[in-house]
Amino acid sequence: MAMTPWTTGNAVRTLENGDGFFPPMLRAAMSAKTSITFECYTARDCMPVALLSRILVERARAGVRVHVILDAFGCAPWGDDYIAAMRKAGVQLKLYSPFNFFLPLAYNHRTHRRVLVVDGRVGFCGGAGWAYNWTGCAQDRGHWRDTQYELRGPVVAQLQDNFADNWQELTGTTLSGPAYYPPLRKAGTLTAQMVAGSPMKQRDTLGSATLLALRAAQKSILIEHSYFLPTSEIRDALLAAAKRGVHVQIISPARIRTCLSRKKSCRAPSEG
Repeated sequence: MAMTPWTTGNAVRTLENGDGFFPPMLRAAMSAKTSITFECYTARDCMPVALLSRILVERARAGVRVHVILDAFGCAPWGDDYIAAMRKAGVQLKLYSPFNFFLPLAYNHRTHRRVLVVDGRVGFCGGAGWAYNWTGCAQDRGHWRDTQYELRGPVVAQLQDNFADNWQELTGTTLSGPAYYPPLRKAGTLTAQMVAGSPMKQRDTLGSATLLALRAAQKSILIEHSYFLPTSEIRDALLAAAKRGVHVQIISPARIRTCLSRKKSCRAPSEG
């Protein structure tokens, strides 16, 4: 179903809002000894982008293998000077799906993956982009609420696989060896699985895994989604879960507000 096995011995740390996730991500990148793999869907020239660009330049000059994938559409405002500096320093940087005059419809094929893996040992993923709006702590409408997760343990290799999949697609080369895949020891007590959405390659594994989880839920379902437009199958699974006593809570932005609890429907808090 998900194309990846469950792994045990993982630690997952929740990082809320820019003040919670930008500092540890930047510190991790700064500490890199062997490799950095970074993939981003949306970004624009801002202080976090400037800091990360400088760190990637410095680490590449220090001999760290640095690979970067920027979505050609979402990261168009990253900053040409930063990109030029990274490439000059030896950062291997690729733009995902740039516009092709002869294949204009292919421009809709975007990467929404948000991946940072350092030395193959610590990974970060979640919903955040790299822009001014993600900085701060969601204190007003100009600063967005979002969540990232810091991963340690065997599941980090699966996150690395997600990056390596797109890297191979773009370059034809495979990332392998201990610089990217070192032996990973037990880091915690959580059982975890990384599911990549790649419908053009392996059908809708992400949607199928989500639906399976909803149908199997026994106690609670917590959903935070910036584009919550569920299919009829997802809606039916959520309603069925609520009817069998599962506590269901959903947070979505703007006016898309849904909260299904054990006994009744209610309004959930929205994004700022």
